Amino acid sequence: DIGSKIYELLDDVLMEYSQTSEVPPYREVVDKMWEEIQSRQSGGYSGFPTKFPTLNEYVTLERGELVIIGAEQKQGKSIMMLNCAVDLLKQGCSVLYIDSELSTRLFTTRLISHLTQIDYKRLTSGSYSPEEKEEIDDVIEWVKQCNFTHIYMPMFDKQNIYTTVKKVSYTQGIDVLIIDYFKS
Repeated sequence: DIGSKIYELLDDVLMEYSQTSEVPPYREVVDKMWEEIQSRQSGGYSGFPTKFPTLNEYVTLERGELVIIGAEQKQGKSIMMLNCAVDLLKQGCSVLYIDSELSTRLFTTRLISHLTQIDYKRLTSGSYSPEEKEEIDDVIEWVKQCNFTHIYMPMFDKQNIYTTVKKVSYTQGIDVLIIDYFKS
């Protein structure tokens, strides 16, 4: 609660002493916005494209945008988010992954399995070859070079997420936030 109170006070101070004098009507900014849109057009996308070309026809990931992926239980949402996180890391993005389902140890096992294509059960039992061990070590070194944070948060609320995002944003930077997943 102390962290959230500090961020709340900082937000209040920023709003009170902001140098913003007025908010212009849309007609005064639309031309500038269109120029910005055109300047961001590269490779057929603006923002960060996902790994899934069909999904990119509908959405790309941009700062300040909210994308919600929904499906029934056990339909692959978590592995899709893992796939997206890996692809974004390969694009050089800073990713914060808040996970309500998998501890960081379990997530790490799933991540290494995904990146090496070594069966999850073989990873957890240690029944992999010396060559596969080298692959594992290479993947771990690659992940250490990425700006990636995984936080296991089995129960969260708006304030926990806000505080976590502010803290990680301040200390490491965030291009994309993935929350896996909101429980009902």
